[in-house]
Amino acid sequence: MKKVVFSFSKLPIDLFVKMNRGLHEVGYEVVAIASHDYDPEIEKNTGSKITWYSWNSYNQGLDWTANVNYSLFQKLINNKYSTILPMFERYGPFNTGTMDVELRMLYDFSVAELIIKKHQPDIIIFSKQPESGLEYFLYLLAKEYSIEVRLTRFGLFTHSRVVTSDIEAPVVAANGEISHNIYKLSSTISEVSPLTKKYINEITKLDQNYIPPYEKNKVNGVTILKATSTLIKSIQSPRKFASYVINRNSGPIFKRALYKSYLRRISAVSDISSPSIYFPLHYQPELTTMPLGYEYVNQIKAIKLLSDKLPDNATIYVKEHPSVFSESSKVNKAFRPYNYYEWLARIPKVKLVDLSVSSLRLQIDTNATACITGSAGLESMLRGKPVIIFGAAAYENAPGVFKFEDLPENIDLDELLRFNQERFAEVDSFVEAFESVSYQFGEPPTSPDAMSMWMQNSYVRAILASFKNV
Repeated sequence: MKKVVFSFSKLPIDLFVKMNRGLHEVGYEVVAIASHDYDPEIEKNTGSKITWYSWNSYNQGLDWTANVNYSLFQKLINNKYSTILPMFERYGPFNTGTMDVELRMLYDFSVAELIIKKHQPDIIIFSKQPESGLEYFLYLLAKEYSIEVRLTRFGLFTHSRVVTSDIEAPVVAANGEISHNIYKLSSTISEVSPLTKKYINEITKLDQNYIPPYEKNKVNGVTILKATSTLIKSIQSPRKFASYVINRNSGPIFKRALYKSYLRRISAVSDISSPSIYFPLHYQPELTTMPLGYEYVNQIKAIKLLSDKLPDNATIYVKEHPSVFSESSKVNKAFRPYNYYEWLARIPKVKLVDLSVSSLRLQIDTNATACITGSAGLESMLRGKPVIIFGAAAYENAPGVFKFEDLPENIDLDELLRFNQERFAEVDSFVEAFESVSYQFGEPPTSPDAMSMWMQNSYVRAILASFKNV
């Protein structure tokens, strides 16, 4: 049996058993797991001896016994430092300083190398694109040691996944061909799925009610009532109560103050000026920017660099992601410090806009959309608007989508629009090519718990399908 190291955020036991059984059928066995949590019942239900490694072990007070191969660490980090560093503040503690965060990096690197040396895996499987520091180092080390990698990544919409061996390579290459690192699935369909057609129709027909599927379970806003209610409930636990009152790094009180800071700096939008760009901020911490934003995980940095390339009379309309202020969000001071919106407001050409200004209006009335990897870019592309991306967006290489680093020092938005109009007819071909290697699912559920389970099931089904097609 070939040995597997399997990394995932969380997975119910029955789903893991299904995954393990499917791998056994094709000659693989899981020998180690890297994840948030571990249930010993996994070994009981599978009859396998499996070693568990926590994504957050650097916070668990364990002795640091794994050796650090520092020369290899430096080689792997190379120019990825600004990509990797924020990943180690994802799970806290927050605002401990760069030296502490660097130690977390070294710790997880040493654990990742220990996993590979101890278990000698033939393949490392990630349920989705690596998002924790330990996962990312496992991925980099697998590439360094020529160990096979298999992971699922975003399709064009939430109801589809693609299985690949590379988190950076696009699904569709610049020449329109499928990238060589994509695994073709046994259940691949030969045409665009009805659900994809439905979403594209809603987007292109400018349906005011269209909401990206994964956004339907988000709650907008933390009201004073919600913040107070959560605070009162926390009184039952002195520790939680203290965290709300004393620790101002996250939670409802923090988000309420952050929201007020945003409101103080928004500009009224009556008529949208031209030339202009719409830049919707990403929710953070999240995979879409960490690590898929690479060196542009810091969105203020991306907006400043964009501003520097635009003409003096241009405007960048920046809108916060509504989930940042939602009751259930995990936003914290590491990714939205209190002076976050002050920094944005200080950048020339930037105007912060109210959450009530629709994304549809901003996409249609501006000359282009810019984002790290977000769905607003996909929507704008389908609506015939130029898109500037900073990270590894699923729709990279689509007609009218431009990578920021490929643009000239002085961006001519009219030129981007002309080029986009010339290639707009190729959009259908791009979608068809992408869908030809996408594992399709049904309509995603809207409740958060059901959505989480649905997504986990989609990862397992897509991965197993990729093995059956070998």
